[in-house]
Amino acid sequence: MVALRYGAVYAKATTEVARRRFPESLKREAVSLVLAGTPLRHVAESLGIAERLLGEWKGQYEQQGGDGYEAFG
Repeated sequence: MVALRYGAVYAKATTEVARRRFPESLKREAVSLVLAGTPLRHVAESLGIAERLLGEWKGQYEQQGGDGYEAFG
């Protein structure tokens, strides 16, 4: 928490952002599209997620040897 001062009034602001959770099926589909040749940027934009996040999902899949999506469990 960060305390911000406005004159004699203090307000607390949080730096935490609510984390969205994505279903495993969405992650599988997104990674499958990227592996099939759709540019990562296009897949991320169409799903409304950050490219970095989709890149992490793809990396998790590849780290598992590409034989399953256990990384998403």
